Amino acid sequence: MQKVAITGISSPVGLAAARYFERNGFSIRGLSRNPDNLQVKYDVWAGDLSSETFEALGFLTDIDVIVHCGAEVVHKNSMFAVNINGTKKLLVAAKKNGIRHWIQLSSCGAYGSPDHGVVSEISSEKPSEIYEFTKTEADNLVKTSGLDYTIIRPSVIVSPHMKSKGFFDLAKVIRLGVVIPSSSDMVFNFVHVEDVAKSFVLCALNDKAIKQTYILSCPVNTRSVFDAFRFKSSNQIGFLFPFKLVNRITNFFSKIAWIGSFDSKFRALSKTCVYDSSLIQTELGFSFSFEEDQILEELTLAVTSSFNK
Repeated sequence: MQKVAITGISSPVGLAAARYFERNGFSIRGLSRNPDNLQVKYDVWAGDLSSETFEALGFLTDIDVIVHCGAEVVHKNSMFAVNINGTKKLLVAAKKNGIRHWIQLSSCGAYGSPDHGVVSEISSEKPSEIYEFTKTEADNLVKTSGLDYTIIRPSVIVSPHMKSKGFFDLAKVIRLGVVIPSSSDMVFNFVHVEDVAKSFVLCALNDKAIKQTYILSCPVNTRSVFDAFRFKSSNQIGFLFPFKLVNRITNFFSKIAWIGSFDSKFRALSKTCVYDSSLIQTELGFSFSFEEDQILEELTLAVTSSFNK
């Protein structure tokens, strides 16, 4: 039986990955900073990637595949220590233990935050925020490690327990009652957590995935998101503001600190950029199990629950 080690196993992505690998005949070893909070039957180790006492060599002993989901996504001061230095520790241990395949959870943020066009795996890397920068640096460490690897770059990951502060802030803007054009080609880029986990297993079982980077994203029409959020919230604010009017006002006053923050969130609502997932579909035969309707349903449940608290 093949063995997979999953860092960040307590995250929604980590737990989903563990379930998928188990169903495909793998035995599971996980790493978590808080394993006592998990009610799972897997072999879960307590450890912090940024800690000097973390025993990376022992954690990866007798492991065939590592899925590196562990990352610091909240505390900026810890991102270099966890996302870059922690990855370095694991890479050293992986090479000493002869790991067969390293699968890296990255982010579409490696390509920056373009407003328009189509982003593919050959697009230039232009990370604009600290988290995305550290993840991109970690990806480059993996690429130059000498190990067989696959890098998965998802867009915003949707799950029943999603904790994307940036997206919930955008949802608050939608709740204000901003109206967008009915013929808009604006899109959000999402991917369901189950599809991310599915891609990990597919890559682990397919040699075509070795030394490849794959984007994973399913575009969802922004108009559909607006309508779903506005009409499902019992706390809906009853004002409607034309999109172009708000756009002009926020642009004009964007140098004021709090308005500048609002402006950046509002601009995120007007993007037409699409992240192209055709490479993993063509090369590995990947198909999305969760597309626009299912993603909208899950998003609506998560966001309206937050609104109605």
